[in-house]
Amino acid sequence: KLYANLDLDFAKSKQLTVVGCQFTEFLLESEEDGQGYLEDLVKDIVQWLNASSGMKPERSLQNNGLLTTLSQHYFLFIGTLSCHPHGVKMLEKCSVFQCLLNLCSLKNQDHLLKLTVSSLDYSRDGLARVILSKILTAATDACRLYATKHLRVLLRANVEFFNN
Repeated sequence: KLYANLDLDFAKSKQLTVVGCQFTEFLLESEEDGQGYLEDLVKDIVQWLNASSGMKPERSLQNNGLLTTLSQHYFLFIGTLSCHPHGVKMLEKCSVFQCLLNLCSLKNQDHLLKLTVSSLDYSRDGLARVILSKILTAATDACRLYATKHLRVLLRANVEFFNN
């Protein structure tokens, strides 16, 4: 919670985020003890995501807060996890993908859906692609347009699933 409430203009915000992503990668490669810490981190992110569904409104989940706090960088951690097979398993185990799917059906969550589209790894078949598909078909016009433009970026980057 402390990380998510720090302002983006905090002097060391970029360093904290880079270290957070590197620490996430380190925990992905670690043994059992590290996996426990990683699970704790992911569960904290799940609590944060659940709060965005309106059950527990927090400053960092409101439009202005999301734009001005490090809470938006949680999606970088989710993206880092989605790039690794162990990370995908952890995201599934802790219900992160389910939380993201739930966000797809909520109104006025464009900012969170756009962060989701931009952060997930779509190079393997799985729930990340299901989420992208749901955003492409069920979200607002602005989200669908954003997701379509992101598909163009993925095509230009030669992401594997476009070759199939």
